[in-house]
Amino acid sequence: MREKLTAALLATLLVLAAGCKDDDNTQSTNITDETTAKAALDRVLQPMAQTLVGALKDLQGKSSPLKRSGLTVGSKRAAVKVTGSSSCPEGGTIAIDADLVGSVFTGSATLTDCGVLGVKLSGKLSGTLELISGGVRIDVSGTLTFSGLFSGSITIKRLVAELNGSTICYSAEIELVGKATITVGDGCGSKSDSTVDTSDANGDVDSPDAGPDGDSTVDTTVDTTVDTTVDTTSSGCQPRTPTVDLLEQNWLTTPTSTKFADRSTGTNTSFVGSKLLSGGNPGAYSRINTQLLPGPAAQIYVAVPVPGATYNPSTLGSIHSLALSMDISSINTGTTIQRFMLEQNGVVYWTPFMTSSGSGWMTVNWKDTDFTRASASGPSKPDFSGTAAQISFGFLVGHSTSNTIAVQNDRSHGTDNWQVKITQCVPGT
Repeated sequence: MREKLTAALLATLLVLAAGCKDDDNTQSTNITDETTAKAALDRVLQPMAQTLVGALKDLQGKSSPLKRSGLTVGSKRAAVKVTGSSSCPEGGTIAIDADLVGSVFTGSATLTDCGVLGVKLSGKLSGTLELISGGVRIDVSGTLTFSGLFSGSITIKRLVAELNGSTICYSAEIELVGKATITVGDGCGSKSDSTVDTSDANGDVDSPDAGPDGDSTVDTTVDTTVDTTVDTTSSGCQPRTPTVDLLEQNWLTTPTSTKFADRSTGTNTSFVGSKLLSGGNPGAYSRINTQLLPGPAAQIYVAVPVPGATYNPSTLGSIHSLALSMDISSINTGTTIQRFMLEQNGVVYWTPFMTSSGSGWMTVNWKDTDFTRASASGPSKPDFSGTAAQISFGFLVGHSTSNTIAVQNDRSHGTDNWQVKITQCVPGT
């Protein structure tokens, strides 16, 4: 009798053990397309960003001279070296190798089985983390390998995110194995209260919206007053005020637009550029319609130089900094992508992209340090010095999918209140 009870007890324990083992085998989602890639990033970005910020702050506070060193020269502060390793919330480590100048960390983070929310992350991210009002702004690239709730690898060509407390927004340009480049994320921008006049969605023109000067050239204002206040910024010169402003909000002519071949893939794409005289934010606006036609996965970028929006540093003076802004809308056609653009010596540079969806208008902003090379070759950054070639400004709109296109996929990209504020250098500084 005792032997039977013992055998029964052992059998029961084996069944229970098998049941526990099955419960632990949580199903993993393979990262194979745009939907699963976005789901994976949505899950890990916020805790990963918080882990990164915590590691940087912890390592920055270390007193060891091997881990933290700084030198003040005049009114400029040299880089503070921040290196070391920190633990992740669910095991694993994140190793930091960065320089801190002012409020910007520049360097890399290496993740080794870094556990967050049931996902293990391994890989290396390089770029910047900037302390901003209310949070941080992250701009990185690299590769992440996922295991756990998600499995697979994502190559991040560019990811821009803003973390405010426990809230994160982001835009990412990524590649998956065997897939074309795709964009995911909802972007980070300040939404306005204005809405699009959808009565003009068919392209009809209702009434003219003449600008203050009535011409088709970008309004340019230049003032030669010198500001003698010393400001030690990364440009190495003193800023001159007021700014040189390039503004386009009248759209009296349709901007010339071309497909940007260096960042477009597939032959099954097309676009049409136009201007509408009402429905903007407010009044006239530029509208670019892009189409992905049935066929393989594809991506299209359309470059739109703004008429008359040029600046020649060799004749007008070197540039201290740029403040860039424009209003964007998707005109109720799904998520759209827009970037600021400049061209110099035949090389195109662009800013991180912002996305828009729905019928409203969103104001988005960038700065001069956001520009990176978009062309296949050329200098990595534009030249703002006093001997630099002429710069032409504009914007880019984009549209992509990582899946085979069964039905034509259309987007309408609205642009209004496009503006560049150029702060010049005081001559001789």
